Amino acid sequence: MTTKTPDDTRQLPPENVRLEEDGVHIEWPDEHEGFHPYRYLRSECPCAHCVEEMTGRRMVFLNDIEPDVFALDWIQIGNYAISFLFSDAHDTGIYTFQRLKEMCQCDIHDKNSAGTEPSN
Repeated sequence: MTTKTPDDTRQLPPENVRLEEDGVHIEWPDEHEGFHPYRYLRSECPCAHCVEEMTGRRMVFLNDIEPDVFALDWIQIGNYAISFLFSDAHDTGIYTFQRLKEMCQCDIHDKNSAGTEPSN
């Protein structure tokens, strides 16, 4: 029996990240191309401004984000995450590779969260 270590489940860094007209396209080592519409990606920002630190309650929702928001640039954070600079000057979110994979909005994944705001 093989014991799994934390490194066994770590998401490898993307091979390529492209900022295109329709959103962020991420090519992963497993040959999957992830897709994240800009507005959706911005609305899922995990920073302390967008998510209350103590409770984890989301403070910023999709409807709070301007429809024409887009990413101006991105930077890899270590070997675990990406940070985006959005056109609304927001740049404090650190999106882990694992979270980006989970948030993928490509046609392969059955997502019903895109374009909707969670009900409270």
